[in-house]
Amino acid sequence: MASSLATTRPSPSRCMPYPELVTDGPAWTVLDSSVRPWLPSDGVTDKVSRLLYAPLQPDGHAVAIHELAHCAWSPTRLPRVRFEPLVLHAVEDARINLALGAHGLGMVVAPARLAHVRLLGARDLHEGRLAVFVLRAVASLGTNAEAALRLEAEGARPRQRRMAEHWLAWVEARLERARLRAAGPVAPFRSALDTAQALARQLERHGLLKERLEIKDMPCCVAVPKAPDGPDLPPFLRSRRHRHEREVGRIQPGRLSLEEAPLRIGRAARGRPIGPRWRPACEGSQLGRIHRIALDGAIFRRRLRYRGGTVLIDTSGSMAFGEEQLEQLVEASSGAALVAIYSGSGDVGQLRVVARAGRRATREHLEAFGSGNVVDLPALQWLSRQAEPRLWISDGGV
Repeated sequence: MASSLATTRPSPSRCMPYPELVTDGPAWTVLDSSVRPWLPSDGVTDKVSRLLYAPLQPDGHAVAIHELAHCAWSPTRLPRVRFEPLVLHAVEDARINLALGAHGLGMVVAPARLAHVRLLGARDLHEGRLAVFVLRAVASLGTNAEAALRLEAEGARPRQRRMAEHWLAWVEARLERARLRAAGPVAPFRSALDTAQALARQLERHGLLKERLEIKDMPCCVAVPKAPDGPDLPPFLRSRRHRHEREVGRIQPGRLSLEEAPLRIGRAARGRPIGPRWRPACEGSQLGRIHRIALDGAIFRRRLRYRGGTVLIDTSGSMAFGEEQLEQLVEASSGAALVAIYSGSGDVGQLRVVARAGRRATREHLEAFGSGNVVDLPALQWLSRQAEPRLWISDGGV
């Protein structure tokens, strides 16, 4: 049975793209990306080393065509830019895809890969990473993945949906106008560079590029070595491969740092304490629960000497807290002796104490450290060591 199944699988050579057909110069090296999960995406083109990665399988046909278009139309090396480079990657992908679509070679992603793209887009929106979702959608312009990501945007918050739709239409219109003006097969690369710079400026203006972005399965114009499994891997891909191997074995939490914000504001009024304010007693002056006379005789009540508690607030992107909302939440937790917020970015995170013993931090110290959930475990371990009662405010997306 195994041998008969093996004969039905197509040989990788039958799915091999030939960059020599669209370029001049020496021969290219083509390798299978489906067996190299540490790569940044299914397709990668390095015109400097004349190296192309593509999934050498029937469902990778669209990816192979896209990479061949990069070989023919993209510059040998993408320029260094003073803005987030993944913005340029996304717009360059859009430039290539729109040109292919105009020539009847629109990229049709296979159903399994399309479902994966839609899942990634849904995760971006759930984690509050609007900039990542926008760039992923921009990179899908001119493909069937564009419609799938637009459907995901329909379920986003109204403001996020409007912003995403506006930027998608704006990028597509600029690139299509540039292609028609050029009267050639593709818009000039300079148009993509100018569009990317303008898009990055708009994302920064809305506070969406506060940290370095990492987008799974998108960048495809990076320098990679000819010996991808050897020690000469560049740091970018070496760290990515090691991270993949670590995640396959066991997911590791990020490093958590502790900080206490300046507590300059005194609370105007003490809110209701967290937990009960009274305890039953066998003697006293105030009757509490008469029915306990048959149980333990503790029919009186005494005021509980309350020492406060601890409130830990998740401020990752999926919580979507604004500074004003977070300030209201901290003020509403005034019955607690200690209030802290936490979030992560990359493989590190921060837990910040924002209220203690009747004083709290100002609004500018309530800004989230990042949008990730990488330090939920060490943050909860910290909470377990604090005074009871303990309250964790989170959406559970950890």
